[in-house]
Amino acid sequence: MYTVPIEGGTPRRITALGPSYLHGWSPDGRFLVYTGERNDEFDVYRISADGGEETRLTTTPGLDDGPEYSPDGQYIYFNSVRSGTMQIWRMRADGSAQEQVTSDQYNNWFPHVSPNGQWIAFLSFMQDVAPSDHPFYKPVYLRVISAREGGGIARVVAYVYGGQGTINVPVLVARQPAAGVRQQYGFTPFALMASCRTSCTSTPKLAIAPSASCLALGQSPPGS
Repeated sequence: MYTVPIEGGTPRRITALGPSYLHGWSPDGRFLVYTGERNDEFDVYRISADGGEETRLTTTPGLDDGPEYSPDGQYIYFNSVRSGTMQIWRMRADGSAQEQVTSDQYNNWFPHVSPNGQWIAFLSFMQDVAPSDHPFYKPVYLRVISAREGGGIARVVAYVYGGQGTINVPVLVARQPAAGVRQQYGFTPFALMASCRTSCTSTPKLAIAPSASCLALGQSPPGS
């Protein structure tokens, strides 16, 4: 992963090891959170925005992916296959107190928390998709669930054709969000690339620092 000044300039390498798949910034701009493949295991990692030694936050065997900080910086939400299906989990920012958020018949990926911290949006694959797979060409639900303890029942807010690359990383775009998402749940518009009739087999991941002074970037190979 690299960072570059928002006005342009020379990219600065942040991660010494790879593959490292960017997912976002901490709200205070001090850390980047990402998925790293190390020794054939995919886990959630954190690293200083200035680089240095990375911190492994998940250690359970199996795929852990899609990390994102809560707006207050206290939690990191992510998706994990450790329960047998892909479900949404959360943990403290230091990796402690890992707990399951969703538990249903779908395979749930890429949680994104609303700016007010009250809602979580995520992608849901149907049961015909393997728990550790997220192809780009499948019918998927965009759903939201309360971020409060217990969560409640997830609500479907959009039914789209997409998958891998659809909402991996929250990005400000000119495109309007799915009908009702911003109005009801307070989400900033993010890239719903499922509405594009293109393959997302190589998705550039970009994330603007909270200070808007720096851009973190990475490139995902097929299947990431």
